[in-house]
Amino acid sequence: MTQASYRSSLIICVLFCLAVGLIMAFSLHYSYKQTLKNAERSLLHSSDLVAEWIVGAFAASDYLLLDLVGHIDPKQLLYPHPDPEAHRQLTALLVEKQSTITHVLIVGAMNADCILTHGNMLIGFDGSEREYCQALRDNPQQEMIVTHGYVNAINQFSVAQARRLVSEDQNFAGLVVIGMDLKFFDRWLDRIEIEDGASIAVLDHQGLLLARKPWQNGVVGKRFVHDSVQSFLDSNQITGLFYLPSPVDGANRLFVARRVADLPFIVVIGLSEKTYLQPWRIQLVISSGALLMLWMLAILTLRKHWQVLRQGIQFAQLARHDALTQVPNRRYFLELAERERLKAERQQSALSLLLLDVDHFKEINDNHGHPVGDRALVTFKDTCQQALRTVDLFGRWGGDEFVVLLPDDATTAQVVAERVRTAVMEAVVFNDKQQQLALSTSIGFASTVAGAPLPSLDTLFRYADQALYQVKQMGRNQVQGVVVSSAPPHQ
Repeated sequence: MTQASYRSSLIICVLFCLAVGLIMAFSLHYSYKQTLKNAERSLLHSSDLVAEWIVGAFAASDYLLLDLVGHIDPKQLLYPHPDPEAHRQLTALLVEKQSTITHVLIVGAMNADCILTHGNMLIGFDGSEREYCQALRDNPQQEMIVTHGYVNAINQFSVAQARRLVSEDQNFAGLVVIGMDLKFFDRWLDRIEIEDGASIAVLDHQGLLLARKPWQNGVVGKRFVHDSVQSFLDSNQITGLFYLPSPVDGANRLFVARRVADLPFIVVIGLSEKTYLQPWRIQLVISSGALLMLWMLAILTLRKHWQVLRQGIQFAQLARHDALTQVPNRRYFLELAERERLKAERQQSALSLLLLDVDHFKEINDNHGHPVGDRALVTFKDTCQQALRTVDLFGRWGGDEFVVLLPDDATTAQVVAERVRTAVMEAVVFNDKQQQLALSTSIGFASTVAGAPLPSLDTLFRYADQALYQVKQMGRNQVQGVVVSSAPPHQ
């Protein structure tokens, strides 16, 4: 090779490597942006669903308020009430109506001075300083209000919902108020499936935490607002996206905050970086590996192509173990098995050959991807090796088929095969979503009789394969064997 051709080849190699690197970097950057967008869309969709649920929950309780307003004459709202029986009847009505909605903890009716005259809490309580009283009393245009979080008259953190009562001349004549048990937020959040490391919370517009999943003791009623979230609260935005440490547990998350329409609440949902970037990180590892391989391939092709080919042939000739499972491959297994067959022939001992097939392996690959399929094969291999003995020869026949050679007769082969089959059923494999996958195996075996002439390995394989085919025909996850002798095989 002349100096000029060396230089030109080197330039071509460098330009190729730079071009591949730039393409890979652009692809990863684009994929990263798309991953973030997908995470944001998922968060926005989830926050919309939670917000709609909250609106629906308070719409249901507003029907209760409307019903109560229709049953109350503001002239009855006297304190102290001159007619105990009339007072008892109206109070009983309020309590009866309140019991129809499980998350309503407190119900009461107040007069124009915001004195509690009827209800299931402190009669005579002065609520004139409460948010619901001031809003309905001072704003004639407001018919209903849902408050921020506050500590109620019985020292519980709650939110209230109230509706105005008007006199005959349409002036403020009092109100009907219900207090919510905040556990109803928790009960609804518990129904929402969240990913590992994620969080979901409901806050009011003052930043007071009303509910959170995962639940954490002592945080409800406290103010948890980051500066970025406070800026969102001070704005007119419906939704906001933030990447920041959680003020509750300190974990870094991608958050979406969404206002709940016409209610003083926001829904905040967060995804951990580990969760939403996992697909991209897998792609990053794969792409980086592929890039390095391309660069290495370019360099090796440029400088030592003939050496690579020669070494590749040598490696192919010397390779004896399956790359994924690290057990003997077909060629090496046959070599070892033939040695064992000759040994058994000399000693006139029995021999058994087992063919194992991973049931429905194609479905695992198709439904969960090849990386999960590879994990399943490795788990299958580990499980089989743990169930087998040191004297048993184990190898990968190809694809989802494995093979075992036992220095035993059919009785022991049946026991060993059943032990392997049971162990495989108890093995644990997870997909990328941490969902457990079921594993099972179909086993066909062929055994010889001690002292009888030994057939060839091909014959044993043929009979074991026929037994395996019968297992598959019978529904899989079973063991079926034949005894091979000079007579026709029998089960």
